[in-house]
Amino acid sequence: MINNRLPKIPLKIYFYCDSQENIPIGDKFQHLLICLAEGFRELGISFFSNANYWQNSLETSEYLFQYHDHVTPDDCSIVILTNYWYHTRQQLPEKLFHPQRQYITIYLDGEDDDKTYTKRPEFKQFDFIFRTHLNSKLTYGDNFHPWAFGLSNRILQELNTIPDFADRKKQILVNFRHWKSGHSVRNISCSQLIPQIKDILSINDVVDDPRHHPQVGYHYLQYLQTGGRHYPNYYQRLQESVACTCFGGFFVPTWPNNPGNLVNRMIKQCLAKLNLQSKTIVQWDSWRFWESLAAGCVTFHVDFEKYGISLPVMPENWRHYIGVDLNNIQATIDRIVENPEVLEYIAKEGRIWAMKYYSPTPTALRLLEIVSQEQKKFPIVCFLLLLSMLKINEVEFMSINMNSLEPLVSVIIPTYNRLEYLKQAITSAIQQKYQNLEIIVSDNCSSENPQAMVESFQDSRIKFWRHEQNIGMLGNQFNAFKMAQGKYVASLHDDDMWNEDFLSKLVPHLETNPDLILAFCDQYIIDGDSKINLAATENNTRSYKRDQIVAGVHQNFTQIGLMDKSIPTAAACVIRNGVLDWDSIPAEVGGMWDLYLTYLCCVSGYGIYYVPEKLTRYREHEQTDTLLSGSRNTQAKIRKAKSEIFCYQIFMADKNLQEFHQYFKKQWLTANTTLGIGLLRDQQISAARPYFWQTLSEQKFNLRTLVALILSFTPRILSNKILKIS
Repeated sequence: MINNRLPKIPLKIYFYCDSQENIPIGDKFQHLLICLAEGFRELGISFFSNANYWQNSLETSEYLFQYHDHVTPDDCSIVILTNYWYHTRQQLPEKLFHPQRQYITIYLDGEDDDKTYTKRPEFKQFDFIFRTHLNSKLTYGDNFHPWAFGLSNRILQELNTIPDFADRKKQILVNFRHWKSGHSVRNISCSQLIPQIKDILSINDVVDDPRHHPQVGYHYLQYLQTGGRHYPNYYQRLQESVACTCFGGFFVPTWPNNPGNLVNRMIKQCLAKLNLQSKTIVQWDSWRFWESLAAGCVTFHVDFEKYGISLPVMPENWRHYIGVDLNNIQATIDRIVENPEVLEYIAKEGRIWAMKYYSPTPTALRLLEIVSQEQKKFPIVCFLLLLSMLKINEVEFMSINMNSLEPLVSVIIPTYNRLEYLKQAITSAIQQKYQNLEIIVSDNCSSENPQAMVESFQDSRIKFWRHEQNIGMLGNQFNAFKMAQGKYVASLHDDDMWNEDFLSKLVPHLETNPDLILAFCDQYIIDGDSKINLAATENNTRSYKRDQIVAGVHQNFTQIGLMDKSIPTAAACVIRNGVLDWDSIPAEVGGMWDLYLTYLCCVSGYGIYYVPEKLTRYREHEQTDTLLSGSRNTQAKIRKAKSEIFCYQIFMADKNLQEFHQYFKKQWLTANTTLGIGLLRDQQISAARPYFWQTLSEQKFNLRTLVALILSFTPRILSNKILKIS
């Protein structure tokens, strides 16, 4: 709730509900009114009604809409009613359009067909008509604006908590009561899609039996008030399912382009009876569509752009929903088969989009914004509207758009010849709950240009850069760092992945404490097939002593960072941008750049924050430098040892780290021996010996170094056998 922090707003709204008695409450259900009123309540805007309506609970007599006998429409700035008045054949409220009125009239038209303005011309008089089911290819009056069923708090409460996508059943809901009759779009869509998609997702066509509706308590109240549209079992099935079909509507001609025209309606009936298609669809909106999105399901409908479907804020096909071209359903199936990971991405993005633009508060704000643009016609009311918007802005308006409050995070993905893994890495970045991102993909001149794959995500947050020639791993990594515009930056290897809550759990700690330079977490170890290796994961946690680190802030963290090496700077860390100078990183650090970055953080004077959760997935496979340098790959071993020698020389020379000097020296000597062994294996015997002598001059009884030195004087045939060199 935000209204308790808002100042008193001068705007007043008047809703006309049904005041008739002896009518079942479910027959009065007015979803569009409820969504708006809930939004106005959140914004602190006063509203009144001609009747008490929409009970909050059985235990109290509180209503969302409340009748006040001392308040009339003339006391308010805006008067709103819905198509319920047309649907129940009631006369419009007396003197609604009287010539002395100072209020704006708004009609929320959620009617299925378009006969209203032909049969009841008086409904054309409203200053604003917000029409659901609107189609951009058809012609409406100048006072028409696209609208949507959207989401009420009742729906949001049922779907507030949803399971992880991976835990859902791989099934698609097809729960229309009469999909083989009725809506022609539904009939054609399902009859063609279901036979093809059943090989990918199992079909769940369970339909709730009206006889088994809720009988007691809150759910019974909602069942009554919604006219039998509230089924907890259905919401549970949505939460358990990967996807849901939400097709609906009728095909109509684009000529005559007035949907209420008699000829247009007759052609519509003919198309339905003959099971024919057109490129224009009406009556397409539904509660099912919005419930599916809010539940985090992959929502299937027709392609909105192709069929002219219009909303105030349009969704993106293959980002927020799957829009099917009914002339080429196979293309939809093929795309899912080629990239099954896209389903999880669409499910999460669709839920975010629906909540961001179509929950009650943004819905109410949108109505106010549209009305406020008509300043010439309604100067007094618009002045109040603008004043209201300013007051909302002063306190909370920006919080409605969470992205505007979230600082930008730059996600760095350097890549080279890992196309399939790269796709998974990008997907995990896109699917972050934290949405205000720029995703920088820097390609180091891969043999197969990944640009087409990257662009296939169709996400404006992604910035792709390709080097004309290979500039080396370090150059590619830091080129991307230098491109970062975000307040924070996080490195994501092209073969690793993040959990969806990685950024949302780390960034807030940096935001609330400006004295922190980074936040980090633990990580899973996965194999080449993206399967979690539990044994390796636990070994990794223990080896780097992350199981011993206390959650929270750490000010002096040299032990954690440089000795225990607990901070996975390159894989599970968010860094405050602007503190470190990316140009100051010497090329000699090579593959140990992450350790050197940790060193710079240690001596920066800032603190760090540890979140003891495994929020990233580090991949171990045959081509990682970690495994290569630890195996028989000589060149990888040489590269790593040279980088270690350089880094530890820097650390030893730092006067601020003298208490750790002996540890750094030991690591430096070990790296010398490692480099010598690598050179020995590479047949560079003369080059190897100085590194052995260097170590033995400090550690006279280092057995590993002594053996290596002796081997350098052993006949090559024998030493090669010992070193297993073919």
